[in-house]
Amino acid sequence: MSSTSLLSLGFSLLLLTQNVASVDYGAALTSSLLYFEAQRSGKLPPNQRVQWRGDAGLSDGKDAGVDLVGGYCDAGDNVKFGFPMAFTVTMLAWSAVDFREQLMARGELSNALDAIKWGTDYFIKAHPQANSEFSWVDKYVGAQILLAKVLETKLISQPTTLYFPFINSSKSGVQKILEGNFSDSGNLSEYKNSAEQFICNCIQKGSNNVKTTSAGLLWWQGFNNLQYVTTAAFVTTTYADSLTATRKTLQCPGGSVKPEDLITFVKSQVDYILGSNPPGTSYRVGFGSKYPQQVHHRGSSIVSIKKDKTPVTCKGGFETWFNKDAPNPNVLRGAIVGGPDQSDHYNDARGNFMQAEAATANSAPLVGVLARLA
Repeated sequence: MSSTSLLSLGFSLLLLTQNVASVDYGAALTSSLLYFEAQRSGKLPPNQRVQWRGDAGLSDGKDAGVDLVGGYCDAGDNVKFGFPMAFTVTMLAWSAVDFREQLMARGELSNALDAIKWGTDYFIKAHPQANSEFSWVDKYVGAQILLAKVLETKLISQPTTLYFPFINSSKSGVQKILEGNFSDSGNLSEYKNSAEQFICNCIQKGSNNVKTTSAGLLWWQGFNNLQYVTTAAFVTTTYADSLTATRKTLQCPGGSVKPEDLITFVKSQVDYILGSNPPGTSYRVGFGSKYPQQVHHRGSSIVSIKKDKTPVTCKGGFETWFNKDAPNPNVLRGAIVGGPDQSDHYNDARGNFMQAEAATANSAPLVGVLARLA
């Protein structure tokens, strides 16, 4: 390698190191919860902090005689999907259970609870009667029980008791599985082994390691890859804390791994997302000095009704705003876009939905992780 190449490599590593040192996990956590306010559907509350948003979907369910107003739009289009919303709110609730103290210390617990309740209020509406066609509760009973118990106790005055078909404990079911507090035989043991294999593969010490980009970001696919990265970071974080609590290490095919090593890995992924990457781009919108400007998001890319009350038709939205080569007029603060390609390249174009579209499933798992790192 030439001296010029070595100098260039050293300079790049220096920039990455400086980016890592300056990461403000607390600020990233705050913006994470702001993002969910930008995704709200329904009648917005008086304490709405994202002011460019307006009321939306006020007639949802009316044609069927059911009040389905509320909930979250899952990504960049004005659509509410039950399963992504259930996953999103479950991740938020799990974060509030496992990282309650950290959220309180950052002054974000009440915002996290508000984000959870906005989703659970909608799910309750969607279950007007047993076995109704709008009932997601029956399909995702574990998630709904978890969320209901989180809200019941408010995570303030007493331990939260979670009920699952096989567990009655003050700890989450997954945490009990990862800690190994069950018989070595049966389905629970298989789940634990699968979780450990997954984590080993993520940290590149497994038998079938997850691919990475050139700069080390976990890589699954070109369409919204970061949704998998953030979820993997959450799983690894909660498992690391379980190992610490039980004074254990993770035994991977590639060697023994300590809890602190897992957290170091998680930080590498989070830091990449927040800007410690070759192009120096933060894939969390509104965070840092360089972030995506043309997020694939209808509300963000059209002028706010608070500034211009002129109606925007579906066709007009495309002609006037979607195809406009300019930054979005409204910053979708806290959103995590789909992310770079496997070569660490990102094309900041509104039509590039595979990379430029944000989703609640991307941001929700990072709430707990950021609270843990802040």
